[in-house]
Amino acid sequence: AVNALGHAHPHLVEALTTQAQKLWHVSNLYNVPGQERLAERLVENSFADRVFFTNSGAEAVECAIKTAR
Repeated sequence: AVNALGHAHPHLVEALTTQAQKLWHVSNLYNVPGQERLAERLVENSFADRVFFTNSGAEAVECAIKTAR
């Protein structure tokens, strides 16, 4: 899934380095300001009214099935 990002692009390396100095991963149980900003941008620029972040494709499919029910 990350192949489309290219190899060692300077903007990507800078973003990853900056993020690695802050926070790598935290459960969705906690508020993550960057994640909240991303969710707002996704809602503003898509058809969606809300965003649900998952840790894996399996969780995403499970959420989609439960939402469809």
